[in-house]
Amino acid sequence: DYITGEDRYKTALSYIEHGKYSSAHSLLTDAIYFRPMHAEAYLTRASISMNIYENYRSAVEDLNQVIALQDRPSAEVFMMRGKSLAKLEKYNEAERDFGIALTLDSTLHTAQLDRGEVRLFYLQKYESAIADFTSFLRYTSKGESWANALTFRGFGYYKTGSYAASEADYRQVLQADNANGRVYYLLGRTELEQAQPDSACAHFNEAYRLGYSAALLELRANCR
Repeated sequence: DYITGEDRYKTALSYIEHGKYSSAHSLLTDAIYFRPMHAEAYLTRASISMNIYENYRSAVEDLNQVIALQDRPSAEVFMMRGKSLAKLEKYNEAERDFGIALTLDSTLHTAQLDRGEVRLFYLQKYESAIADFTSFLRYTSKGESWANALTFRGFGYYKTGSYAASEADYRQVLQADNANGRVYYLLGRTELEQAQPDSACAHFNEAYRLGYSAALLELRANCR
């Protein structure tokens, strides 16, 4: 049984390399049948469930097995489970797992970004979210994740009434990407709170021109 299970597992890894995920998933299930304590097989199957099938419930079940079987589960395992739990709308549990991941590996900066998102959008822990994004931004200065972290932090500042800080973050994103309709819209909302209606309306117009349709409601409500 051990040899059969290991053979199925190794063949599954080969299939993954060639993009044959359905066959790999089946072989991993066979491997687990023959070797029910095979933590790596559970972990690999969880990765396919998450990233290919978007079956987050199955991913969590497999990751639970990995955590139970391994003496020292890696930070990556807890981050994967946190991501899956967030997709399942189990936000407090997701926040906990991202925290465990960061305790195990403080250099796993994407867990900081993921935890910040959960805290900002679902748990309304705005100050904690801002702290997560600030920590993440110490280690990146460009790219999509950088822009997202700045945008999210700007929104966190907006929610806490720190409008000047919010505006500064949004403007920094727009310096790098002046075709971001969503950020023009968010900047306009922050400017309204600072009694800058002319600038706000100009940015709502720009957001709408770039295809961000929500800006139309602000234009109708606040601009002439």
